[in-house]
Amino acid sequence: MPTYLLTNTLRIEDHYNRNKLFPKIKDERKEYRELSVSSVEKYADAYKEFFLSQNRYENYKRFIDDIFHDIRKFNQQIKFKNDKIYRKAQQHKRYGDILEATKGIQQLGWFLTLRLNNHDFIYNKELLSADVKSSYNIFRIIDKVKKCIKERADEKNIKIEMNASVACRDMQVYDCIELLPYIFLDNAIKYSPNGEKIHIDIDETRDSQHVKIGSIGPVVNEDEQPKLFGQGYRGENAIKSTQDGMGIGLYTAKCICELNDIKLEIASSPDIIKKVKNIEYSEFSVNFWIKL
Repeated sequence: MPTYLLTNTLRIEDHYNRNKLFPKIKDERKEYRELSVSSVEKYADAYKEFFLSQNRYENYKRFIDDIFHDIRKFNQQIKFKNDKIYRKAQQHKRYGDILEATKGIQQLGWFLTLRLNNHDFIYNKELLSADVKSSYNIFRIIDKVKKCIKERADEKNIKIEMNASVACRDMQVYDCIELLPYIFLDNAIKYSPNGEKIHIDIDETRDSQHVKIGSIGPVVNEDEQPKLFGQGYRGENAIKSTQDGMGIGLYTAKCICELNDIKLEIASSPDIIKKVKNIEYSEFSVNFWIKL
């Protein structure tokens, strides 16, 4: 085995010439300066396994990307065909049942789109930065989200009330904006006790729109609140209240807001409203401001 004349040369026990080391180090301790052949073989095996794992991961990622590509394509086709049926059913009152069914399919297709967008924000952010801005209306988006998740809210007997002080103007934002209110309402339903209400208030000024979503949720200590925007972080009381969640919702929301230049704030009141299963609950609010 060749010996390389470098200060940090790998020295394998009984396989290097100490006299050829440069620079020479006096009183070097053998146990820290030499590796046994068996140790080198273990390192080599570990590196080989790591290399193979990387290849398996890359192959798996390509496989998943292909599946997601097909899911998006099929979902678009389903929504397109359903839209044709929906328009036909609207023309005839006797097709009321079909109309209701197509509404359900439309909402499920849109829900699937949101979930795919959520995946992209975590694993394929470059797709979003390559997007272009489009015209959206925040009231219509939230109204659509309400219908999309109504069934889940009904399971917990939670009512969602929305109030807009003015007719909302359209805004120019990236397509991922549709995911933003979904994240907040999904979290509100997830962490609210049964039978509570979620309040949505929309206000508009000359140059911005303000959306406030208020609900009852597990108390978040003041020092925890900034951490909620970190990927994978969940509050202590949130974990106690439900195992449903990975701590990526508010992180994704923060990314969406940064991409669209939206100001975002969250707050958990220290005033306890109720206690359920030894978990303290208080008012939790999400506020975001969209520039017009």
